[in-house]
Amino acid sequence: MRGQLYILGTSHPLQCGSSDCSTDHIAAYEKRLHSICTSYNIQCIAEEMNQEGLSKHKVVATVAEKLAKLLGVEHHYVDLTSKERAQFSFGGSALVKIITNIGFKDGGGAFRSAFDEAFNEIRERCWSARILAKQQWPTLFICGSDHSQNMHALWSRFGLSAVVVHKDYRP
Repeated sequence: MRGQLYILGTSHPLQCGSSDCSTDHIAAYEKRLHSICTSYNIQCIAEEMNQEGLSKHKVVATVAEKLAKLLGVEHHYVDLTSKERAQFSFGGSALVKIITNIGFKDGGGAFRSAFDEAFNEIRERCWSARILAKQQWPTLFICGSDHSQNMHALWSRFGLSAVVVHKDYRP
């Protein structure tokens, strides 16, 4: 089906297969990804991740990227880089500058929360645009669990089919 998106929310350490996770959990996650790819005939895996994120988790590839190579399906990282975030004025220093200039005594509490929410909405739209640009269906999208429902709602607003396979996968 054209535009079909399957969404799997999980933690970034598990997504990356980082040393913070047990080998049993990583193996269970890989097995679940394999099952999803087989069951839904996945042609592409897209992930909320980039090279900076991989470095942060001290890995060179996510579990899904390795699996995609084994299965012969396309794989793409779709998250914004720090340079792209700065272009939106959403870098950490930009937020601190705003909070300081406005003079929030509580560190920006409600403002910071609303600012973060706005930033996540922009990120989710960027991810969606990058996924749509690839035109590879069906696609499995792996993201942090905080984004799974938002991505489903956004995809539905586009009039496209989306299924949340896991809102917050944990082995």
